[in-house]
Amino acid sequence: MTRRSSPSSARATSAPDTTYEPPLRVGFGINDKTVDRANAVMGRTVLVPGAGPNPTHYHANNDVCWHIMSGKIRLIQARSDGSDRKEVTLEAGDFVYVPREPSTSFQCVSDRGGHAGFLLHRRWQRRSVPAMSG
Repeated sequence: MTRRSSPSSARATSAPDTTYEPPLRVGFGINDKTVDRANAVMGRTVLVPGAGPNPTHYHANNDVCWHIMSGKIRLIQARSDGSDRKEVTLEAGDFVYVPREPSTSFQCVSDRGGHAGFLLHRRWQRRSVPAMSG
């Protein structure tokens, strides 16, 4: 059963998804299945110790924010052609903003695993707004 709730409160409706981006375990809290007309996707990711990175991917229309809640997580980022590759190790308490389109991948580098909260904001095309008078 799909649960729809007000934008001010939403709860994950199922166990973490292990097929969405293996080896990550993703729990979606806010998305189109839990909130009508959601303009964002928000949830939590569990990173398994000893697992390889999730598949390299990019978000064409979304900026992504991550808050590392526990563990150490390696963020791998590069252009779509593989150039300009950067790696950074994120730790509990770190916050990272990833603008749309760079290819990214995450990997747990701590013995106890890691948890991260995420927010994908849907970008909308800019529209001209008439100037307000007065």
